[in-house]
Amino acid sequence: MSESKQQGQSGRSRRRRLAPSEKYEIFVSVLTGQATQREAAEQFKVDRSTVVHVCRVAKQGALDALAASVPGRRAASGKSAEQIRLEETAAEIERLRATVLSSAANQLSGAWPGGKVQVSGLVVDDTSRIA
Repeated sequence: MSESKQQGQSGRSRRRRLAPSEKYEIFVSVLTGQATQREAAEQFKVDRSTVVHVCRVAKQGALDALAASVPGRRAASGKSAEQIRLEETAAEIERLRATVLSSAANQLSGAWPGGKVQVSGLVVDDTSRIA
């Protein structure tokens, strides 16, 4: 039986749960070349696949954090990269929605007597301005 697993009452082995600080130590030691994946697995008494998984997750987390860090913009208070992208996308959708509605209202304004038309809350007069 492997050192990385402990024997449970039912005869099945239990996985060792690593603390976040231990995962970070594994990632840094493998990244800097202080230890190979095999050596890190032996040192922390886990399977090599666990070391590979920890390194993969840590790398993806670092990439996400760097992607969210935009130069010239203050750090978002506790927002993930995905949340920031969702907010930016929602703002873009709203801007495009307003553009499409304005364009539709401008096209329809000449077809109605009086030259005014209201489309989804936007009022356009006969001078093609949004009122």
